[in-house]
Amino acid sequence: MPVEERRFVWIGAGLIRTPELACSIIQAAKRGIDDWVHGQTLEQAGFKQARIDAFHRLNRRRGSGTPTSRRTLPLSVKTRVGYDEVTVETWLEELLKEQPTVISLHGRTLKQMYRGSADWSAISRAAAMAKGSGTLLLGNGDIQSPGDIVSRVRETGVDGVLVGRAALGAPWFFHAKEQVRQQACESCVMGNLMDLSLAVSQEERFAVLVDHAQQFQAFFGQKQFYRMRKHLAWYCKGFSHAASLRAQMVRVSSVDELTQVLADFKGAGTG
Repeated sequence: MPVEERRFVWIGAGLIRTPELACSIIQAAKRGIDDWVHGQTLEQAGFKQARIDAFHRLNRRRGSGTPTSRRTLPLSVKTRVGYDEVTVETWLEELLKEQPTVISLHGRTLKQMYRGSADWSAISRAAAMAKGSGTLLLGNGDIQSPGDIVSRVRETGVDGVLVGRAALGAPWFFHAKEQVRQQACESCVMGNLMDLSLAVSQEERFAVLVDHAQQFQAFFGQKQFYRMRKHLAWYCKGFSHAASLRAQMVRVSSVDELTQVLADFKGAGTG
């Protein structure tokens, strides 16, 4: 995404305890969007030439070297239900005053990090507060299957959900998105959505894994391939001898090494 199109304000959990500062950051981001829409340049915004040149190089590398059309962009906030305890009502009240386009709410406090279960009752209360405000409320936390998405939307009234760790090493998670969207909006009995989206053969899994690695290496180069290792490891789960293959994935340094590791795995009768 071009630098000029960055449109999210990531409200750090510490700002939950200083809502005035959080709101001032949102207001400043809105002013920045408005300035950009009305033609402000990076030079006028006060950036040094070296930083501007770096932005342009990054955009060209991303294939977005052409000027971006200047239009008003939606501003979203991603946050949690509280800092060390759930304070979702008072926190959401402050955020809604700023009328962001979307609030994405993780159902854990900062103190919890990723321990325990996401508090979807708190998310449900937040969704009720956001109704009619013009701000969409998305829920986040412990979504493990497409069926979970349908259940959470129906039970809590959120406008949508975010999927995180469940999609790591499983990009096919989203294959059934149209069925999920339909069933989340209907009063019908849920179908077997997990089978529709998550049932992939080992051969298909490895094919996607290799394609992912090839695209990464083509874009970033082989010297950066070590950054791909954790992604490769995420693909290695849910099948026999996955742990041994995962241990090898965190050491490969190129697509060639990767394909050899997979060939050896299959040749050993484990694949």
